[in-house]
Amino acid sequence: MSLISGITNKQLAKHLVPRGKKGILWLVIQVDKVKIRKSTKTSDRTIAAGRAFQILKSNNSGKSAGSVTLSRLSAAYAKAKTNRLSQTYIEDTRASFDRLIETIGDMKISQLTPKHVEIFKDKVAQRVKKRAKDELVYISGYSINAYCRMLRSAFNYAVRMELITDNPFSRFGKVREHHKIPHSYTPKEMASLISKARQLKGEDFAMMLELYLLLGIRREEGCKLQFTYFDFARMILDLPAECTKTKTERIVPLIDRTVEIIKHLQTKYTRPIPFGPDTITEYFNDVKAETTFKGKFHDVRKTFSTWISMTGLSPFFVALVLGHKMPGVTFSNYIDYPVDLVATAIESIPKRLEEAMGTTKKETEARGMNQ
Repeated sequence: MSLISGITNKQLAKHLVPRGKKGILWLVIQVDKVKIRKSTKTSDRTIAAGRAFQILKSNNSGKSAGSVTLSRLSAAYAKAKTNRLSQTYIEDTRASFDRLIETIGDMKISQLTPKHVEIFKDKVAQRVKKRAKDELVYISGYSINAYCRMLRSAFNYAVRMELITDNPFSRFGKVREHHKIPHSYTPKEMASLISKARQLKGEDFAMMLELYLLLGIRREEGCKLQFTYFDFARMILDLPAECTKTKTERIVPLIDRTVEIIKHLQTKYTRPIPFGPDTITEYFNDVKAETTFKGKFHDVRKTFSTWISMTGLSPFFVALVLGHKMPGVTFSNYIDYPVDLVATAIESIPKRLEEAMGTTKKETEARGMNQ
């Protein structure tokens, strides 16, 4: 017999609704305190939560739904989705609620209107632009869209639970910004950065910076590298799934210079990049401050993708070595506009035009002679 079928509504109410307070969402949070949680069946806990809602609604005639606040909805949504969504997504959703509460206050969800959503969107946009101005970096509208997408899902859950009748985030339009060409460093700029790094932070940091350029890996991925990941016999870096952002294994080819750097670092450190992500960014910003170059550390990865794509390598393989699941991300965000390469191609236009005009002139002269 199912664990759920062995518990009556009265028993469930006795455990979950002591003195009939706290409201519908409080019930979901309190499901953990009932023995139902010990059931190995996810469906049992889902049924229990659903029945708990029905019990409280019948006891309170739905009046408690109006008292549900944003913070309580955040806690209940995380509790209800623990077994269905990844922990990272749940944490991101909680962070979205925190940002919403920070902007408009911990108000009742029944009082939230599309106007509040617009205020939230504008505040987040202002914060993003301020950060972009202060740090001299370009930040897309992704964070705004991500916040609202997660909040829309949470409020859809509230609608299904009959806590509200309308989702204020359902009419939110996706923020679209004018596309900007990705920034990458030129060979002269990259050589200057490595040289400055050698002067200010020492030979080892300069080698680590060059290593990032030769591997095209993310900053955090570099911090997780182990010497055992490098296969010198096959001349590859076998990056395991747990070290990558997309949680997929990745293979990066090695060249002689990469092997030389790894062997040098191996004589001094227990791992190739012995610094944390924040330290790497701090060191890089110190080096960049001594130059007039714009950009950020992540642009080293974009430099890698731009340079290898200029050799004629298929964008599909560029996306593969970068670890992108969607090549479109590589096309739009990771390949800079190769001005020098395009200029060389444009130089061929006058030559072709001159050749065409010369051919036309000869044909005209030949027709005149025939006449």
